[in-house]
Amino acid sequence: MPPRVPGAACRPGELVRGRAAGGRAQHRRPAGERAPVPARGGCRGVANGVRPGQPARGRLGRTGHPRNLRRRPRRPARRPAPGRGDAGVAGGLRRTPVALRRAVPGLLAIAALLLFAAGLTRAVLVGSGPTDEDARVRAIAATVRCPECIGESAADSQAPTARGIRETIREQVRAGREPDEIRRWFVDRYGPGILLEPPARGLGLLLWWLPVAFVPLALAALAVTRWARRRTAGSAVRDTARAPESSAVQPGRPARGALVLAAAVAVALTVGIVMAGRGTGDRPAGPAAATTGDTELDVLSAAARSAPDEVGPWLSLGRALEHRGRLAEAAQAYERAVRLDPKDSPAAFRLAFAYARSGQAERARPLLQEILARDARHTEALLLLGMLQHEAGQPEASETLRRFLEVAAEHPAAAAVRRLLEGDR
Repeated sequence: MPPRVPGAACRPGELVRGRAAGGRAQHRRPAGERAPVPARGGCRGVANGVRPGQPARGRLGRTGHPRNLRRRPRRPARRPAPGRGDAGVAGGLRRTPVALRRAVPGLLAIAALLLFAAGLTRAVLVGSGPTDEDARVRAIAATVRCPECIGESAADSQAPTARGIRETIREQVRAGREPDEIRRWFVDRYGPGILLEPPARGLGLLLWWLPVAFVPLALAALAVTRWARRRTAGSAVRDTARAPESSAVQPGRPARGALVLAAAVAVALTVGIVMAGRGTGDRPAGPAAATTGDTELDVLSAAARSAPDEVGPWLSLGRALEHRGRLAEAAQAYERAVRLDPKDSPAAFRLAFAYARSGQAERARPLLQEILARDARHTEALLLLGMLQHEAGQPEASETLRRFLEVAAEHPAAAAVRRLLEGDR
């Protein structure tokens, strides 16, 4: 820039330096030139020239080299998320609760699948009942207890009460009622004890407890797996460092694979149970059941021999023998109980019933008459005596059966007795 001539006018935009009294550099501008506008933040704009106390270095001032700019610190390379892939084995072990939370929805889904499969299996095994009338009556009677028998159902017993129950069931089946409605009918009249509860063992127990036990078992298996991985975490990390590319695993694949495997096992187990239930539904008990029954009889026989003067052990032994169809031996046990206490009505009735079932009605009728002499409202004695009299063609059978209807109008055998009396007219 050429030197300024003293007293000459300033050219527009030309910077003129001078010193004021305070020593600060001053700018002299031509008349009419606007003052520079301070930049935001208190700094002068680019066109303001130099800052106070600094030498002039052009309108833009001094510019630095790009290498002198402050650089942002480099971020370390991103590592795989903990628990995903081989590089995060140790981190995944430390975050086991996260893995558990991720696995819970899958476990709940498998539990729901098992519940559905159990219900479907029960429907297949129980709901697909017989279609003909006799088979339906027997299937329902098998769930109703025979009041006169010990541990027998109305389908298996030949007692008059059991025959009456079967006839009542037949009438309701013909009326179009469902099996559950028929069972509720018996429960409303005789209480819940009239139904035989299914045994809590075998296939039924497995079907009901399998879904419930699956969730805790799955959680325990997951915990054991995590514990095993924790023990081998160091070797896994070393193997990953040696061969990271060959051991890469996609995120979440092991957990999903375990859940899919568990679901497949559950479905396969359910299908196997269904097929096993269909294949072994009506098989006989076999030698194992006979062995168990013989053991029970041995225990009862030993108890009766150890207390030969007590009625209870002989009565229990007689009932067990009667339940297994050994009527002659049951009658001997009942005779021993009656000899010990001739006024024991339950023992006398069991003996009369054993005589009737073995075809010795002439020995059963006097015992029943003795029972009715002590208790004229003995329901079962009235029914059994009236049926034996009717089979023998005795005229007093009608009177005995009418007394039975007066005492027990809502008895399961009442309908059959009414039909019997109506047919005799």
